[in-house]
Amino acid sequence: MDLSEVKNLLPAMIRAVVNAIGIPAAIKLVEQLGGSTFPVPMRKNAAGEIRYQVLADAVGDEAASQLVELLGGQEIYVPLCSAALRELRDRQIRSDFDLITREHSALHAVATLAIRYKMSDRQIWRILNQTDREADSGEQHCLF
Repeated sequence: MDLSEVKNLLPAMIRAVVNAIGIPAAIKLVEQLGGSTFPVPMRKNAAGEIRYQVLADAVGDEAASQLVELLGGQEIYVPLCSAALRELRDRQIRSDFDLITREHSALHAVATLAIRYKMSDRQIWRILNQTDREADSGEQHCLF
């Protein structure tokens, strides 16, 4: 599964980061710094160089340079992106269920998935009864 499939569920800050440095580097940023406020350095002093190195270690030199150019001098909150990541996980569970049930029963598939994803069978069933989630666009769609 790819984060671009649920890009519309990402917080605005991360969508801007994705546009600047791409999805793979944005995922690394969330994995390393998610849930924290990070002062994007301007690289004008020793403290800025230390912060830059933290950023470069997380996303790579090229992406870190792009972030410094775009957001240098600002404090940004790096969200956990839990809604988008949860949606990706749920889509993967539904996909895995479809694959497993080609050869096994639904009960076997749910038991397998519960162990694989470290979840209860009730939680797996709840996920299986949902459809792919899309972000609200605020628009009403015409039926006719």
